[in-house]
Amino acid sequence: PSYLVAKLVAIKAANMAEAPVYEIQGRQVKLPVEVRDASSGNAMYMVDAATAQALLPGDAFKVVEPAPGLTQLLLGIIDYRDNDLGDYNEVAIIFFVHPKDGSPEDAGTFIYKLPVNQAFTCEAGCTIWGFPKTVDEIDYRYDDETATCRLEMDGQHVFTLTLPRGRAQE
Repeated sequence: PSYLVAKLVAIKAANMAEAPVYEIQGRQVKLPVEVRDASSGNAMYMVDAATAQALLPGDAFKVVEPAPGLTQLLLGIIDYRDNDLGDYNEVAIIFFVHPKDGSPEDAGTFIYKLPVNQAFTCEAGCTIWGFPKTVDEIDYRYDDETATCRLEMDGQHVFTLTLPRGRAQE
């Protein structure tokens, strides 16, 4: 199951107040999880709203249509190099939605897929936060000007995304 951002924020706030400890594959994970070094990038595309709607389970959510018949698909790529869950790669495939009986002003994000490349982080994300994580092949390549992410799921190439690299502030 996936969640709206507002629900995740409420869950995160509740978890942080209680500071629970989870046992994942013989390791203890205490909240909040600290990320010390990571890079991320995003790309947004306009896609067919009916096709996107068909990917959502049930009828609780409706995709937001910023233009008639179109909705936004967000691809997020994250290279976690140092954090409490280890060194791993992640891809976020997200749609903007609102409750079926709500209005677009009630919009949040629906995480359609959240593949990672490590079994530990997959189990942690599913167990602690209920994220729709799977273990898949995610590879990053860097050069001076770009970062490229290649995602393969179930032996099928899903996408290759190349983004310009940011510059450090001077």
